[in-house]
Amino acid sequence: MLSVAKKGGKMKEKVAESQAEKAYQLLEEMIVTLQIKPGTKISEKRLCETLGLGRTPIREALQRLANECAVTIEPRHGVVVSPIDVLDQFHLIEVRRALELILVRRATRLASDEDRAQFADFAAQFHQAGETLDEKLLASTERDFRGLLAVTARNKYVLLAMRPFQAQTRRFQHLYFKRFGDLAHLCELHSQIARAVADADEARAKATLHTMMDYIEEYTEKTMRAIY
Repeated sequence: MLSVAKKGGKMKEKVAESQAEKAYQLLEEMIVTLQIKPGTKISEKRLCETLGLGRTPIREALQRLANECAVTIEPRHGVVVSPIDVLDQFHLIEVRRALELILVRRATRLASDEDRAQFADFAAQFHQAGETLDEKLLASTERDFRGLLAVTARNKYVLLAMRPFQAQTRRFQHLYFKRFGDLAHLCELHSQIARAVADADEARAKATLHTMMDYIEEYTEKTMRAIY
């Protein structure tokens, strides 16, 4: 009886975790794609009704988003979607460059043959996204690519350090990139990095990553000049 109870308890924990993860993914996507705009006050009750999820997974998701600076939890006032600060993007780029260099360097050295085949597939997907100007393909491939980088690099602390600004970076890109960036060029740079990791060419991977971060900095400067 005890073992059955333990299994039942573990099953409930897994269900709760999956519900919280589902709530997080749905909410992050709504915030990143500006379905929920900056400055919007979020109603837990309305989110429960809209997403068909309970209050507990919604609260866990909001707390996780608060830890990532995507929302602010204000005592007695509720939850508010954080503003998009263009100037703050330069600080994010500086940190992102350093952390992604660690991921790329370690992944290039530690990837297995199977990993390298997957990185080669990602390179082809990035290239296709650039050829077709497919934003959704770029977003999904970039998410999976970064996931494999993190796993292959075998350094959980880098991944934890990157989480707080991932949503902010994606949200900024979603809002301004069409106006001030070149999607095909960004896709090609991603493709070159993935290909370099697949080829175990650390020097090329690092050099191309620097080129990509320089480019992201460039379009951020264009955005800032246009707005301010």
